[in-house]
Amino acid sequence: MKQHNENIRRNSDSISDEIRRGEDKLDLLLRKATDVLKALNVEIQDEEAERKSPVLLPHGSLERASALLRVDFDDAALSA
Repeated sequence: MKQHNENIRRNSDSISDEIRRGEDKLDLLLRKATDVLKALNVEIQDEEAERKSPVLLPHGSLERASALLRVDFDDAALSA
Protein backbone atom coordinates (compact mmCIF):
# COMPACT_ATOMS: atom_id res chain seq x y z
CA MET A 1 0.00 0.00 0.00
CA LYS A 2 2.84 2.38 0.89
CA GLN A 3 4.48 1.66 -2.45
CA HIS A 4 1.28 2.52 -4.33
CA ASN A 5 0.96 5.77 -2.38
CA GLU A 6 4.58 6.63 -3.20
CA ASN A 7 3.99 5.90 -6.91
CA ILE A 8 0.90 8.13 -6.91
CA ARG A 9 2.85 10.93 -5.20
CA ARG A 10 5.72 10.64 -7.71
CA ASN A 11 3.33 10.65 -10.65
CA SER A 12 1.50 13.64 -9.19
CA ASP A 13 4.81 15.51 -8.83
CA SER A 14 5.69 14.61 -12.41
CA ILE A 15 2.34 15.93 -13.67
CA SER A 16 2.81 19.13 -11.66
CA ASP A 17 6.25 19.62 -13.24
CA GLU A 18 4.81 19.11 -16.73
CA ILE A 19 2.06 21.66 -16.07
CA ARG A 20 4.58 24.18 -14.72
CA ARG A 21 6.85 23.72 -17.78
CA GLY A 22 3.85 24.10 -20.09
CA GLU A 23 2.78 27.31 -18.36
CA ASP A 24 6.34 28.66 -18.62
CA LYS A 25 6.47 27.87 -22.34
CA LEU A 26 3.06 29.46 -22.92
CA ASP A 27 4.18 32.59 -21.07
CA LEU A 28 7.32 32.76 -23.22
CA LEU A 29 5.28 32.27 -26.39
CA LEU A 30 2.89 35.09 -25.47
CA ARG A 31 5.78 37.44 -24.63
CA LYS A 32 7.46 36.68 -27.97
CA ALA A 33 4.18 37.14 -29.85
CA THR A 34 3.71 40.53 -28.19
CA ASP A 35 7.27 41.50 -29.14
CA VAL A 36 6.65 40.49 -32.75
CA LEU A 37 3.47 42.55 -32.91
CA LYS A 38 5.31 45.54 -31.44
CA ALA A 39 8.12 45.08 -33.98
CA LEU A 40 5.57 44.97 -36.80
CA ASN A 41 3.89 48.06 -35.34
CA VAL A 42 0.57 46.23 -34.97
CA GLU A 43 -1.83 47.30 -32.26
CA ILE A 44 -3.40 44.65 -30.09
CA GLN A 45 -7.14 45.30 -30.24
CA ASP A 46 -10.15 44.12 -28.30
CA GLU A 47 -11.95 41.83 -30.73
CA GLU A 48 -15.39 42.50 -29.29
CA ALA A 49 -14.95 46.27 -29.63
CA GLU A 50 -13.83 45.81 -33.22
CA ARG A 51 -16.92 43.79 -34.05
CA LYS A 52 -19.19 46.51 -32.68
CA SER A 53 -17.88 49.09 -35.17
CA PRO A 54 -16.59 47.32 -38.28
CA VAL A 55 -14.87 49.20 -41.07
CA LEU A 56 -17.22 49.36 -44.04
CA LEU A 57 -16.53 50.38 -47.61
CA PRO A 58 -18.65 53.12 -49.11
CA HIS A 59 -21.64 52.00 -51.16
CA GLY A 60 -20.63 51.38 -54.78
CA SER A 61 -16.90 51.23 -54.15
CA LEU A 62 -16.63 47.67 -55.47
CA GLU A 63 -18.32 48.61 -58.73
CA ARG A 64 -16.08 51.68 -59.18
CA ALA A 65 -12.93 49.66 -58.45
CA SER A 66 -14.02 46.92 -60.85
CA ALA A 67 -14.74 49.49 -63.55
CA LEU A 68 -11.28 51.02 -63.11
CA LEU A 69 -9.66 47.61 -63.39
CA ARG A 70 -11.58 46.88 -66.57
CA VAL A 71 -10.47 50.22 -68.05
CA ASP A 72 -6.83 49.55 -67.17
CA PHE A 73 -7.07 46.00 -68.50
CA ASP A 74 -8.73 47.15 -71.73
CA ASP A 75 -6.05 49.86 -72.22
CA ALA A 76 -3.30 47.27 -71.69
CA ALA A 77 -4.94 44.91 -74.20
CA LEU A 78 -5.19 47.66 -76.80
CA SER A 79 -1.54 48.65 -76.45
CA ALA A 80 -0.29 45.05 -76.72
